[in-house]
Amino acid sequence: MLRMFAAASTLLLAACQVETPAPKAERAAAPAIAPILDSPDAVDVHSYAKPLEARVTHLALDLGVNFDTKRIGGTATLDIAAKPGATSIILDDKGLEIEKIAAADGTPLPYKVGAVDENLGAPLEIAIGAARKIVITYKSAPDAGALQWLTPAQTAGKKQPYLFSQGQAI
Repeated sequence: MLRMFAAASTLLLAACQVETPAPKAERAAAPAIAPILDSPDAVDVHSYAKPLEARVTHLALDLGVNFDTKRIGGTATLDIAAKPGATSIILDDKGLEIEKIAAADGTPLPYKVGAVDENLGAPLEIAIGAARKIVITYKSAPDAGALQWLTPAQTAGKKQPYLFSQGQAI
């Protein structure tokens, strides 16, 4: 009986030990970036992007909504991870009206929108050079497929318009 009590006490005390918190430097480590899948079956046939060359690792949006013109517009600030020697990034575009694209310091970056495909949209190729943070100033087209605009008459309260997105790419 005494041995059983001693074993139970040891287990109980071991379970009550307090963990020492990680040093502050370890807690403030940068978040991990998801790995790029590079196997032959890891190709997204629904995108023009080339993530093995350059890809977006973080996106910060600063957007406004205009119910009168049925547009969303503002800036998308993108952090980019690119392999050494990469000079451009390719994004997907479907009817965006791009005002300008610049590096974080405001230096304009050349870009071009490729041919439109009915299902895929169009490739947006941006010459990033050494920039690893870019700012795209744009607005959506009035007929953007992913945005649903309701008039006040179509809402429950009948006083305010309403906007929702089904999370589709635009």
